[in-house]
Amino acid sequence: MKRNCITAIFILTIMEMVSPGNPIAGCITVGDDLKLNICAEYQGATYQTPLIFSPHDTGFYWKLDTAGFGQIQSGDNCIPVENDLAFKFSCADYQGVGYAFVLNHAAYPNDSSGLYWKMDTSTFSTVYPYDPGTARTVGLMLNNSKAFPGYTLFAPKQNTMTYLINNEGRIVHQWTASKYPPGQSVYLLENGHLLRTCMTKGKLSSGGGEGGRIEEYDWDDNLVWELDFSTDTYMQHHDIRILPNGNIIMLVIEKKTYTEVIAAGFNPNKLQPDIAQKGMMLPDYVVEIQPTKPVGGKVVWEWHTWDHLIQDYDAIKANYGVVKSHPELIDAAGDQRNLPAFWNHMNSIDYNPDFDQIALSVRGNSEVWIIDHSTTTAEAKEHTGGKRGKGGDLLYRWGNPMAYRAGTLSDQRYFEQHDVEWVRPGYPGAGNMTCFNNGLGRGDYSSVDEFTPAVDANGNYTLVSGSAFGPKNFTWTYKGDTTNPMYSENISGAQRLPNGNTIICSGTLGLFIEVTSAGEIVWKYINPVDQNGPLTQGDLPPADPARTSETMNSVFRVYKYSVDYPAFVGKDMTPGDYVEKRKL
Repeated sequence: MKRNCITAIFILTIMEMVSPGNPIAGCITVGDDLKLNICAEYQGATYQTPLIFSPHDTGFYWKLDTAGFGQIQSGDNCIPVENDLAFKFSCADYQGVGYAFVLNHAAYPNDSSGLYWKMDTSTFSTVYPYDPGTARTVGLMLNNSKAFPGYTLFAPKQNTMTYLINNEGRIVHQWTASKYPPGQSVYLLENGHLLRTCMTKGKLSSGGGEGGRIEEYDWDDNLVWELDFSTDTYMQHHDIRILPNGNIIMLVIEKKTYTEVIAAGFNPNKLQPDIAQKGMMLPDYVVEIQPTKPVGGKVVWEWHTWDHLIQDYDAIKANYGVVKSHPELIDAAGDQRNLPAFWNHMNSIDYNPDFDQIALSVRGNSEVWIIDHSTTTAEAKEHTGGKRGKGGDLLYRWGNPMAYRAGTLSDQRYFEQHDVEWVRPGYPGAGNMTCFNNGLGRGDYSSVDEFTPAVDANGNYTLVSGSAFGPKNFTWTYKGDTTNPMYSENISGAQRLPNGNTIICSGTLGLFIEVTSAGEIVWKYINPVDQNGPLTQGDLPPADPARTSETMNSVFRVYKYSVDYPAFVGKDMTPGDYVEKRKL
């Protein structure tokens, strides 16, 4: 009876990993009794090797059926066996599902009468959920037992739908009512609503990350709130965050005329030609919106980059000063490169409720900036006020000390990064900051990096006068290798998960991977949706004609939510079909 229970548990375990489909060509077939009929190649000879499932409460074992064992001339799908006698299954088909795992030669508890092999459960993973007729090109590529149990939310950049999938790549829920591509981030709220930015292609264009509109949909895809925030002088872009009080903070660009740019002390010889040609620059600011449902909202707080400039080019301007002496201010010379119109190019915003602080990923400077949200709007324009007494000046900055004349190229750590955010309380690395470090100017590779800010328990940051903000280096880094390279020159993101894994979106190729703290890839998925809708399995995502090295299945960012996330309480989470289509 005990053995039967263990067998049932094992079958349920593998069936929960992914629902079955059609038999997979090229796989070893596993019988309903879990018997393995193996063709094994060992030391130049080929053997028929039947293994009988023999479970024990210490693990999953298979025993050699000596009556059926023997040398044969040849066989199908033979497994090479080394001197350690381990069987390494790259694909074993059980009821239409393919699994990979390793059986190690091992002693069976209290039985020395036969030869046994024990499954190494850490190697057990799904290799494919159904027969696509061709090699896999999109959708689920790997689902290892070490992957964090949860649901992944993503919005294909070139289309209008938003998907929530399980670890097997099956659709658990989707929202299709929006008429807009994402602009750019999407979030699942605790009440089960989808908060979605939208690309509206308005009158003002940043040249990347455009938005202009926010929509909120309930679980049943009904629009419950909408806000248009785009005119010919300002536009929401890239990212938003919901605050504990229900307000929304968001990134916005504002138009400054060429006359205003020169009046602010910018060196015209250090501006890219498009600023003079278009007669404007587009610096960033931050807005807090109090929603007025079902339509619109009220601006209740704002912070502007423009209010905190310093420059040492034009001595007659009011903001003239010694840049190196004021790391709390923003150098109008940027990082010493010629500045584009979309100068700051902020691409993510995050909020720390314990400190009441906002983190801004500033791609144009290769930095993260942290500002005080406890200020009033009036204080945010000045240099005093708020809990920290610094008004809207930067409390902290990190990633590229050249941007405030406190370092050289060798000190630079961020290279036009995306998605700087705090690791949440209770998670491994809590209070640290992670980002997707795109890597422009560093080499053809991206990385996901984590560092520990120089901050105390009360949210106060330390800085030795005349030096750069610490730390000097990262505390953790993941980057691809020759087998699994990772490079996205733009978009992308990373999120720390409760079990210490990190889910990564290498956005330009629509690639999602989940890695352990040791850098092992335990889940892999390729977005199967382009501008025309779901792709057919076996077809490659088309190249983006407008962007070199980017494909049309690109995704700005993904988030993974645990199975006990409040949004899922009382919801039907039954998995449906896969996102991608199958060949007939």
